[in-house]
Amino acid sequence: NKEGRLLPAFFTSFRQNLKQGSLIWLGFLLAGSLIGFDLLWASQQGTLIATAMFVTFAIIGVIYACCLSFVFVVLARCDNTVSAIFKMSCGMVIRNFPAVLAGVVVYAGFFLVGAFLFWPLLLVAPALPAYLNSFLYNRILAKYDLSLS
Repeated sequence: NKEGRLLPAFFTSFRQNLKQGSLIWLGFLLAGSLIGFDLLWASQQGTLIATAMFVTFAIIGVIYACCLSFVFVVLARCDNTVSAIFKMSCGMVIRNFPAVLAGVVVYAGFFLVGAFLFWPLLLVAPALPAYLNSFLYNRILAKYDLSLS
């Protein structure tokens, strides 16, 4: 009977996920900064090689966005090391790329509509696409035997 230990278990899990989530965010922040800098640099050059670099880093940026949108879902579901969670999420993204890309398009669509057409949408933009993508991501995660936390 573990009902009386719910609050301490919550704070223990929160502390563990906060540490792992912070490390993952720092890694994604560094990688995103590098990709963004390379895209900016390549877009300002006028050569053929810079155009090829821009296309290459744009593709890497799409894969980065897919991994970014999925790694925290895996973090919430699994008890593992940061590197193992990153590897698992990248493997799941590669295997289910069209579905995860659709989730990224949902996030981007809400942001773009909020930024350019209807600004009050930005107030609910983080929550509503996350809720919609939860159906998609739960369908993906149902294929895998994950040790739930």
